Amino acid sequence: MTTILRPTPTARIRDDSPPTSVVEAAVALALALVAGIVEALARAAEAGPTDLMTTLLTFMPRLLLYGVVAVVIRQLLHRRRWALWALLIGIGGIGTASLVVDPIIWLASGPDIRGVVAGWSALEWLAAAARTVHLAAVLIAVVLLLRPATWRFVRRERRPRQDSNLRHLL
Repeated sequence: MTTILRPTPTARIRDDSPPTSVVEAAVALALALVAGIVEALARAAEAGPTDLMTTLLTFMPRLLLYGVVAVVIRQLLHRRRWALWALLIGIGGIGTASLVVDPIIWLASGPDIRGVVAGWSALEWLAAAARTVHLAAVLIAVVLLLRPATWRFVRRERRPRQDSNLRHLL
């Protein structure tokens, strides 16, 4: 006896996971946050001992900002288009400018770079390395956020979850 297999209708499986460009951008932004914290700690340690209140007041605005950025990164992973724009403008524009303005002004003043760098302590080298990693991670994230796959991801509508108790209303 011969059995004939007929095709059956299958439900289309929707993959709601973010594309590689979004995941890699989120990782790069997380690396930028860690590098920013390392730089801040290196600069604080370089400044020498201070009382606890002064240290907290110095770090609170930065930590608050980093917390907001972490929340926005998470929202990007949940397809929030506003999060993409916030990261591009806030981190890619304003944040990048804040990272490069001081070094550009310092370089424009015409310092003896060899003399200055030769006198750096280990903490100053750590802060410079952390700033470099921070800036590189932000630039990589911006490039990834501008990829077409990222834009397609945030443009797709989120499918609302259907609650079984509300099925009678539909």
